[in-house]
Amino acid sequence: MNTGDTFKVAIYLRLSREDDDYEIESASISNQRNYIMDYIKKHDNFIIVDEYVDDGFSGNTIDRPDFKRLLDDIENKKVNCIIVKDQSRFGRFDNASYYINTLFAKKRVRFIAPLDFIDTFDDKAFGNRMIGYKAVSNNQYCIDTSYNVKSVIYSKKRRGLHLGGTALYGYKKDPKDKYHLVIDENVAPIVRRMFEMFANGNSLNMIAKTFDKENIPIPSEYKKLNRGNKSSMYGHWQTRSIGEMLKNETYIGNLCQCMRKKVAVGDKLLVRNQKKDWIIVENTHEPIIDKETFDIVQNIFEKNSHITTRTHNYLLKGFIYCKECGHTIGINTRGKKGYCVCNYYRKYSKEKACTPHHIHYDILEKKVLSEIKKMFRKINSSKFEDKIKNSNKVEKQIILLERENAKLKVEIDSSQKKDDDAYMDKLNNLITFETYKNIHNRILEERQLNKNKLEENLKQIAELKGNTINRDYEKIVKDYISLKKPNRKVLSNIIDRIELDENLNIDIYYRFKKPI
Repeated sequence: MNTGDTFKVAIYLRLSREDDDYEIESASISNQRNYIMDYIKKHDNFIIVDEYVDDGFSGNTIDRPDFKRLLDDIENKKVNCIIVKDQSRFGRFDNASYYINTLFAKKRVRFIAPLDFIDTFDDKAFGNRMIGYKAVSNNQYCIDTSYNVKSVIYSKKRRGLHLGGTALYGYKKDPKDKYHLVIDENVAPIVRRMFEMFANGNSLNMIAKTFDKENIPIPSEYKKLNRGNKSSMYGHWQTRSIGEMLKNETYIGNLCQCMRKKVAVGDKLLVRNQKKDWIIVENTHEPIIDKETFDIVQNIFEKNSHITTRTHNYLLKGFIYCKECGHTIGINTRGKKGYCVCNYYRKYSKEKACTPHHIHYDILEKKVLSEIKKMFRKINSSKFEDKIKNSNKVEKQIILLERENAKLKVEIDSSQKKDDDAYMDKLNNLITFETYKNIHNRILEERQLNKNKLEENLKQIAELKGNTINRDYEKIVKDYISLKKPNRKVLSNIIDRIELDENLNIDIYYRFKKPI
């Protein structure tokens, strides 16, 4: 396919409210559309299939509805050409150049950004060389914008303005002031009851079970019901969530914010902040809980943190999981004997959430150790010894191939510099366009040969590695067979997890590839 062929065109338009030029007409959706339509009118081989608009969405993420629809239509071959006003409209995320230069190229999709002189099907298009640079530049713009926005947000939070998307359970946003919290009388009594129960000696688990028994919707379900979304299931109250609520100063009128943070710009993953990094502003709204009750609850948490209980040092504790529900299998002690039971079943037995998976711990441990011994007996077989000898030869082959790959990578990287140098010589009229074209084509041919060879070597290395013995495995085997009974340290090097099904069969997942 070349530039003269007929193309099924997707017009993509995007504008973010975070863009500095949001209010400027030159950056508006309508302006982008008009600019692209003027460009299309000059070409009679473009057939417009659809228009894709993400208005108000950041370019730093691919999580945009029409962007996803565009990718689906490319996958379904509805379109084979994308036209944007400039590259930043397509996206400011750091691997935008991967989509343009690699993914679209593989699918034979043409990418055009007229304002940046980009046309991936036109070798003469000057802007093609700048795609990678623009991707980095656009991503840096997003990072800078993110920090600027954050500084404004932090300033508002330090002034005691509530900036969360939703209010903490027990509160709601003030209809007269979106930055202020008011008590939600529908669920505030539940919050008060939670604090009273814990202050009177009830455990977190007891509170959770009580609320579950009374069919009190969990906070996330309550929010859905508040928005008019009906739900047939309320979900289970979690002790961890209740614990976090009982420690939250927001309930005594102090606004707590920045308790979590994003791991990176554009990433949705949140991690918990250290308490020293929280922003707490006192007396910003009406409290649900009085200070005396709150302090009693915090003192109980403080005392509980110092309580230590004697537990049996079961070898397999923490390794056993339920095959059916995926939750951990607990080990309970009766007298001097331990027995296993599915923790999810134990917690929600009345709801029949799972089956008990009852088995005496000693029986399970013997079964597991027996299975490991069966596998490790192979260490004494001649077949295994031969495999170790063969492994040494294979490892030498891998080393030679990896050395060759290192040289190939250097040649591939240096070819880009050679191409750039030749291009600059052409711009400076040191060589003719024909000479540059010959140099460019020769470099591309050599680069492709090197890439093909590199790919072949990588496949060969992967195959060879399948015929090697992991040296860590040899050490693990020696550590294991040197002990009459393995300890947890040795076992943790061998086992990743053990799954127990309801028929009491076991599956052992090892931390290494089995040798034979």
